[in-house]
This record gives sequence, C-alpha cells and structure tokens, in this order.
Amino acid sequence: MAALACLAGLLAACDPEARAQVVLVVDTDLPVPTLADALRVELWSEDGAIESRVVPVRDPSELPLSFGVVIPAGRSVRARLRLHREERTYRVYPNQARAGDEDEPIADYAVDRLLTLDAPAAGIARYLVRLDGDCLAVPADLEADATCVSGRCAGERCESPRAGLEPIDAPPPTRSGAWAVVVPAPCEAAAAPPAHWDEARACIDGGFFYIGDSRVGITFCADAESRFHCNTVPERPVRVPPFEIDRFEVTARRYREAIERGAVTPRLEQRFDALARPLCHLGRPDGDELPMNCVTFAEAAQFCRAAGGALPTEAQWEYVASGRGDERSFTWGNASASCESAAYARIGPTVERAFGISGVDCARPTIASGAECCGTARPECEPALAPARPDVSGWPLDGPQPVGAFCEDRTRDGVFDMGGNVKEWTLDWRRFFGQRDACWDRAGVFEDPRCCGRTMERSPLYGASPPPCDDERETRDDGRVVQVSRPVRGASWAAPPGVLPTSTRWGSSDSSSWEIGFRCVYPSR
Repeated sequence: MAALACLAGLLAACDPEARAQVVLVVDTDLPVPTLADALRVELWSEDGAIESRVVPVRDPSELPLSFGVVIPAGRSVRARLRLHREERTYRVYPNQARAGDEDEPIADYAVDRLLTLDAPAAGIARYLVRLDGDCLAVPADLEADATCVSGRCAGERCESPRAGLEPIDAPPPTRSGAWAVVVPAPCEAAAAPPAHWDEARACIDGGFFYIGDSRVGITFCADAESRFHCNTVPERPVRVPPFEIDRFEVTARRYREAIERGAVTPRLEQRFDALARPLCHLGRPDGDELPMNCVTFAEAAQFCRAAGGALPTEAQWEYVASGRGDERSFTWGNASASCESAAYARIGPTVERAFGISGVDCARPTIASGAECCGTARPECEPALAPARPDVSGWPLDGPQPVGAFCEDRTRDGVFDMGGNVKEWTLDWRRFFGQRDACWDRAGVFEDPRCCGRTMERSPLYGASPPPCDDERETRDDGRVVQVSRPVRGASWAAPPGVLPTSTRWGSSDSSSWEIGFRCVYPSR
C-alpha cells in the first residue's frame, strides 16, 4: 500500500495523529497499469478552495493508495477521484479537447467518483473507496451531485457522493485485475476440422478492448453520407464474448460451392462474368484461391448464415485485428506498413486495363499511381504459420492476391488478411462513435455490441437479432428513406498505405464492389 505525500491545507498524510481527519483507502478492480496508471485527486472545501494532485500508479503492489483529508469540525469536503491512464488526457489527444480541458482525463477512459466527506467527531475515520471497473466511462455529474459507485449504477449516474464509503480498520489486499470484464473468457472450438484449408477457423478468447483509435486522429468524414473512412474517436470500451472466425477471407471457391449447393443465390450472376467484370473473382479460371468479392452485404450475410454463423460485428472484427486488447495499430503490430507486410498498392499490368490506365511500370512505381508495391516480392511463409497452404510463388505480384499469401498480415490468433487484399463487410449500421443520439452515444462498457441505428443490439451469434437491424433501408428524422450504410473494415490490394490501420472505418451501402469481400464468425462451444 502506498500513501500520498502531504499537501498543504486539506490533503494530508504527514501526521495522522495530529488532527482529526478522514483517511481514504483507494482500491480498484481495474488491471494496473494496463487500463489505469494514474489517480487524479481533487478536493473542494466549503469556501471553494481547491487542491489537486495526480498520483502515478505503476504497479498493483502500490495499491491500495491512502491519504488523509483534514476537515474542520462540523464541516464537509467534496472530493473527486479519477482513475485513468496518464496518456488518456486532452493534452495528449487535443482532437478531443474542449477549451480549458487540456489536463483533464478523458471521461471515456476513466473511473470517475465523487465523494462528500464529513468531519469525524475526533480521531481518524478510515474508509475504503472502491473505484470499480463497472463505472469505467461513466462520468460523474457535478451539477446533480451524483456519481457511479458500483455495477448497480453503471451507465446511470444514480448514487449520492456519500454512498459506498466502507468503514475499515485496516487496508484489504488489492483487487486490481479482478474486474470480470477484463478476465479472459476461453474459447472452446465448436467446429470439426475443416474439410479444406481455406475453411480453417480461429478460436478467439473473449475479453475487453477499446474500439477505435485516437492515435489515428480522424475526427470526421468528408460529409455525413461519405463512403470514406469515418471517425475512429472517441474510442469506446467494449467487452466481446468468445467466438470463432474464419482464418481466411471467404474464397471464390467456397462461394461457388455454396451456390452449387443452393445455399446462396446471387441476384445477378452475370455480373461475375470475367470479361464484363475483370476485377470480380467468381468465374475466373484461376480465381478459386482469391477472396470472394463483388458481393453485396445481403449475399455475404446469407452465406455466413448458411455456414452456421454471421458476418462479424465491427467490435468482433476490430477486436481480432487489433490483437485482443493489445491495441495494435496494424494486424502485425505497431511497425509501419511495408510492401512485404500486406497486399496493398498493387495496381500493375495485370489489372491496369480494368482501371483504364496503361504503362504502369512496377520497376519504377510511384505512390500516386497506386503501384507502389506492384513489383515487390512476397515474403515466404513458414509452413507452421499457414499449414496446408498451397504454394503461391507463381502468382503475379500485382493485382489481387490469393488469401493468406502475406504471412505478416496475420493477427496474434493466426487470422490472415485483415490489413489488406480486400475490404470486409461487417454487420452493424454505420454510425460515428461520437455521433449524438446514435447507438454509440452512451456511457459505460458496451457488451457484445451491434449498432442498429439509434439502438445497440447484441451479436446474433448468441441470440436472435430483431428484424429491423437486417433492414436495407432506414427512415431518417426528416422522413427520407435511404439505403442503410454498413461499416467496411480493412483495405484492398489497390489501397494506399494510409488506410491500413486496423481502426480505419469505411462505409458502404448494399451494393457490390470489387474491393469488398468478407469472412464469417461462428459461436464457440
């Protein structure tokens, strides 16, 4: 247990026997320092005097923290405790700041607790204050003088600042890391061994992470209807249950066989004609190992349902791509992308006619041409990384790539191509994380979320989803009926490197695109 050094005035830990005081013993069930490494303490006296201090919390052995508050007889003191990550302040992330807030902890990453402390009659009154993880991202309401105290109040700001003070004689052992939300939930594989290598699945342990990435700093789209990547801030805290996911993007072979079985019925089969649509992979003589593309959201969702699963939610997709709480900027880690990392910027002679261009020189590529990587060789894959993976050494170095051809574009769970090759459909409706009156606009931790307009449903893997979430059209407040836009994740083989971060969010309607493919998720046992 650590004690705060003495401050002048109200906050004290120097001579606890000298004056009557309240001693606060502060503990948390958040993992330290993973989700919290600093405690900001603020005290207000009745005459308006304010004292504050930020105390580093680098290791669980430093918990509980204790400090004394000297309160004149018959009076009270108001306190505010905010447990947070030191890097999660408005000074570090100015794109989220408001005037005067630069040194404030960002509410979405803090446990925020108000306290009203009354002077003891004599001696020392010692209280345990628990900063519970269930109150993460639930800001205190200073005007209403209300605060989150425990899981009973998560998301509701329903407690008095005098609630939850537990009288104790001696500090208990710390509970750091015991928050149920951050305790991994093991995944038990439900699927039998795959019949074919491209049907392999990864079993993903459930856990906690922040969806979005403030480091990217994208705070807006070009306009409300833009199909370009949307904001990745503010990050939102999410708990994801265990599930299985396709290790590879669904291949043209898998999709063709699903059509042959009658499990999938494309609405317009002719659009896959290799001559009419040279960038579509279904129907290409050599296309079986390429990711299925030119597929609508509805068709992709139908395929996954027929396979016993669903399209991944945005949360499931980014949870896997970012390393299950590792907050990786890219699927492989935080190192910047190179042409050996993933399939991107590979417009070259193989496909230049489809783009209406000619004369691309892969020996002298330029970033502006989208050919930056078209002549760069793929690194050889170790057999242990992609067991039973066919040899792709003879495949052209430009254009679309067979799934799993880039072993560096691989998550910590062995899931391939979440960085490049094709973008991928997700199940939600597209809504900005910071958009008011939308599904992401509430306090607290999101449990297995699926954004559905203004409401937050759960992934259909563990329960049926209401029909409106599957609608292809939505009615706006002004009465307009518009096509639902879905988040699309990842990047394509023709994309520039700037869109490779795992948090990048695109938007698309139900139309098909040569850039968009998909993979499926499945319930674990």
